[in-house]
Amino acid sequence: MSKELLTERLVTTPSFAPGENAAKRNASTPPPSKGIETLIQDEEAELRRQSLAEAWTEVRRRRGEILVDIDRAIQVLQKRKEETEEMQRTLSHRRTALADIEIDRPGPPPLGELRRMRQDLHDAHVELTVFQRIDEQGSQAEFAGIGEMSFREISRIGLALSWPLILGFLLAAGM
Repeated sequence: MSKELLTERLVTTPSFAPGENAAKRNASTPPPSKGIETLIQDEEAELRRQSLAEAWTEVRRRRGEILVDIDRAIQVLQKRKEETEEMQRTLSHRRTALADIEIDRPGPPPLGELRRMRQDLHDAHVELTVFQRIDEQGSQAEFAGIGEMSFREISRIGLALSWPLILGFLLAAGM
């Protein structure tokens, strides 16, 4: 309920209506306490309705935003999962190929088999290097925040970590 509606209802009640007999009407009629209570209740109900409507609008808006963000996150995780599964299959295949190389044979293998073994070693090394680079990128992402810090913030962290040593040296020097 708006302020204008409340004012309109108060002005049109007999006790608040302007006129010559306003004092006479005020004396003869009991105070409109029930009317005011009803107006207050109506105003509170209208405020609750508006609050609920605003909250509902906010829920609908945030729901849409969060659904979009969750869909993006699911797609990224699905892509990572597929890449991880592919990397796992490749590394498992390379491990099996390397484990199949018999190193306890009495003499050197035939030339064709030796080439295959060397190729398996090379392929396994390449795949392992790819994995290590991916793993390093993940590790560097964890520490990326330090590179974005200002000199002052880094100094504060350094001082916070080194003050016990400084205090210990000062105490030792004092004794």
